[in-house]
Amino acid sequence: MNRVEILGTVLFVSGVLLFGLMHLAIANIVPDLGGFTGASGRFSRVMEAGMVNVPYFLSIGFMVTGLLMMLHRDIRKLNGSIPEDEQS
Repeated sequence: MNRVEILGTVLFVSGVLLFGLMHLAIANIVPDLGGFTGASGRFSRVMEAGMVNVPYFLSIGFMVTGLLMMLHRDIRKLNGSIPEDEQS
């Protein structure tokens, strides 16, 4: 593994952990809410009330970026931009 793949793995794992923790935080707040008062439902109400919008979407960004970094070499192989002697 090269440095890009290691960094991609770290970003992906941190994104998954952050995503899971955000869902755990949201699940802890949902029972305290009353009924549905708006069309958006409880999930978005909790995200607004708990101010977890930024970490939630940041975790998705970490996962996508990490996945692309982990697959960087394979994507380059498919495009043919890596010479034959470097593909091992």
